[in-house]
Amino acid sequence: MSFNKQDRLTAKSVGWQNLRRVVGLDHSRPMFSGVIAILILILVALLVWRGYGGLNQNTLRDWLALFIVSLMLLGGVMLFVWSVRRSEQRVENELKLAEWYAQHERELEAQRFQEAAIQTYLDRMSDLLLEKHLRRSKSGDEVRDIARARTLTTLRGLDGAHKGILIRFLHESKLATGEGIVDLRGANLRGADLRKASLDRVNLSGADLSGADLSEADLNGANLSEAVMIVANLSEVNLQEANLATASLIEAVINGANLTGASLNNADLHGANLEGSVLEKASLVKANLSGAVMIDANLSGANLDQATLSRANLNRANLSEAQLNHADVSWANLNWAKLNGADLTAANLHGANLEEAEVIGSNLQEAQSLKGVKMPDGREHG
Repeated sequence: MSFNKQDRLTAKSVGWQNLRRVVGLDHSRPMFSGVIAILILILVALLVWRGYGGLNQNTLRDWLALFIVSLMLLGGVMLFVWSVRRSEQRVENELKLAEWYAQHERELEAQRFQEAAIQTYLDRMSDLLLEKHLRRSKSGDEVRDIARARTLTTLRGLDGAHKGILIRFLHESKLATGEGIVDLRGANLRGADLRKASLDRVNLSGADLSGADLSEADLNGANLSEAVMIVANLSEVNLQEANLATASLIEAVINGANLTGASLNNADLHGANLEGSVLEKASLVKANLSGAVMIDANLSGANLDQATLSRANLNRANLSEAQLNHADVSWANLNWAKLNGADLTAANLHGANLEEAEVIGSNLQEAQSLKGVKMPDGREHG
């Protein structure tokens, strides 16, 4: 049986720990005090022995000899304690260094695995493109099924950074745009690093992008319908004219994003942060925006028919000319919001805060419920 350096150091460390327990160094201060007490007892015993053992003359030389012996015993104990501590510290330092090297080697090995996996994937996909004419294939062709299988299998073993590399490759190769030659439905893109990526018109429909970072990415006209983007980072992303219908964006960070003209019908944005985002003329029919933060958001001309905005924070939001037919806006904060020309037919505004809101040209009185609403003039509706 062979042992590597780390195994030997571990065994040596365990040996020192056992020695510490034997001599009492696990609690060095109490042990040291105990040694001193033992030395004192020894001295007392010697004195008693000298006093009653026939040596009745306590000469200066006898006392000096006892003192020297005591100092030698004490020095020996202290030297032993120091030696054990020093040796143990050296072993612990060597063990920590060995563990650091081992961890570093594991990280390098993981990195080499990632690089090898992505290179193998790129080589095989290049073969499909050049030899099997993947780009000219049609839906249902076997070569597409092979490409999809290889892609999904490779993605499962990649970290966030290399997932980003793979998606960029597919986009630049025109394999994940438009109809999507490589179907990424159900693809594992969790935690993918796509920061500042240029992915206009990319097709990621049905992909799992939970926890992914798409901040400042260009996703103009992208197809993200039915995609899962729970707690994803989409801050300052460009999603103009993008399709996010039925997408799951629960607690996603979408502040400062451009969603002008985007389709978010039936999307779940519960608890999402859309502060300062632009959703001008976006379609959010039946979307779930309950508890969402939309401070300073621009929703002018947006279609929010039958949407759920209960307890959403729309402070200073612009909802001018927005469609809110049958929308649930109960207990929402619309303080200082602009609702000029908004259609509130049969909307539920129960308990909403409309203090200082602008409602010129809106049909506020046609709302289904105004019970408990704080009106723009500060009065509470009965």
